[in-house]
Amino acid sequence: CWQENREFDIMPSNTDSEYGYFWGYGKNIGCDAPQRFGDSSFWTFDWGDTEIRYTWHTLTVGLGTQSIWLGPAYENPVLHSNNAASYPKFDIGIRKQRVVIPGLNWNLGEIEGRIWAGYLSESDYFDTDSNNNHNMINGFAVAYSPSFIPGMTLSVNKICLCKWDDRSIKYFNPFYDSNELEDQKASFCIDWIFPQVGFEVYGELGIDDYSYRKMPNPFHTAIYTVGAKKTFSIIKKYGIFAELLFEWNNFEMSQDFQLQWKYMGYYSHSLISQGYTQNGQIIGAGSGYFGNSQYLGVKLYYKKGFINIFAHRNAPDNNYIYNMSVNAGDNFSQLSKDYWARFKTHFSVGIDTSYFLTSHFLIDTAFVYTHTLYNTYKVGESFISNFD
Repeated sequence: CWQENREFDIMPSNTDSEYGYFWGYGKNIGCDAPQRFGDSSFWTFDWGDTEIRYTWHTLTVGLGTQSIWLGPAYENPVLHSNNAASYPKFDIGIRKQRVVIPGLNWNLGEIEGRIWAGYLSESDYFDTDSNNNHNMINGFAVAYSPSFIPGMTLSVNKICLCKWDDRSIKYFNPFYDSNELEDQKASFCIDWIFPQVGFEVYGELGIDDYSYRKMPNPFHTAIYTVGAKKTFSIIKKYGIFAELLFEWNNFEMSQDFQLQWKYMGYYSHSLISQGYTQNGQIIGAGSGYFGNSQYLGVKLYYKKGFINIFAHRNAPDNNYIYNMSVNAGDNFSQLSKDYWARFKTHFSVGIDTSYFLTSHFLIDTAFVYTHTLYNTYKVGESFISNFD
């Protein structure tokens, strides 16, 4: 993959690299999310969804770099997506299978689950300490589709980031919870499909560091994704139909932090200094990671592929401004003048299409126009327009 990587204005870096993320809990602490990957065009290589897998009945074991997609979201899953570069991992679990009570032959539904461990790396645009370049990620995911509620799937996911040492094996226990030298996150998902009318509704709630058990506010550190999809038959005779998708993501810090301390967000951490990242990109949601995102798309399917037209708004770093008011005291009035309505925001419209030349050869093309407001949060800052 080749990136042109043209120049644009960025904020002062919070890391050893001048291109690093612009704020955090301290120097080189918080999130390895570079504003720009260097000052020139560059090539990258990735193994993508490559793996070796062995399956025996419902038991499955895999080794490779296939990206994990957790939960029902189509654009921005809370815990894990293919937004970041892939990483080497090992997993073991059970594939989807029916749960039947022996003797009574009662079908309770279907269940599947997976446990995995992977090897994360920081980008070249974080710190200069070579001793902390890699973190361990391990995860646990289980999904259940009850037979008595057709079309519904419930799932629970847990992920932990920690350092590599001889004690890391304890994190393979999905119920282990210490919140000391690691970063633990969980999400709870629901997906309900109504095939008779071509409608689907879904949601995912994310909790950081299990703090919901320690405070009376159950939504402390909570973020969420909700969405709906509706399909329409256009010309049934020729297999042409349309799909309307809307998804809303809110990853802003819970506002009870205004009474506590500064909190970057769900994908950051003070002890795992790179945050929830792989090679400088967020492992979870690709947009609105410390803010919010709204996506609306209409996709037209036909026998040779599809055409998708969409509009997308995302404000990725709203927590940067919200944190300024924490313990602001007498400075609040000036902060209001400087930063009111100065949220960095991207407005995008685009079209992407996939066309099967043969049953084994596919061509993808896309054009996206992005209009960026307040890229560096400055009063009177001019807008930036980008062609992608």
